Amino acid sequence: MDGIMDFIMNNYIIVTIVVAFIMFAIIGYLVDSNKQKKQKEKLSSEASSAVVEEPVAMEASPAPVEAAPVAAPEAPKEPTVTPTETPVETEAAAVSANDMFVPAEAPAAEVAVEPPVEPPAA
Repeated sequence: MDGIMDFIMNNYIIVTIVVAFIMFAIIGYLVDSNKQKKQKEKLSSEASSAVVEEPVAMEASPAPVEAAPVAAPEAPKEPTVTPTETPVETEAAAVSANDMFVPAEAPAAEVAVEPPVEPPAA
């Protein structure tokens, strides 16, 4: 018993991962089996409620079917486009892609950059 407890304590991360995997597998199995049961019950209830029609022997010949006159196919109609007002171009609509990028301004004052200080040689 002490050997098992020592193994679990030394490898608790691996043991936890394995236990979690097994728990998820069991839960998934139970959910799937319940879904399959419900589907079987649904199919069996639909099959039992469906009326099975038996073929009936025809004693007399059926009445002749007259074909309805076939109309000539119509030519496809051209889509009609109703004229609408032309959109008014505003200043916001007249902005082009080049107007979107404003070049950066030059710095207001030149700042002197000093070279880095080198450490003294030892």
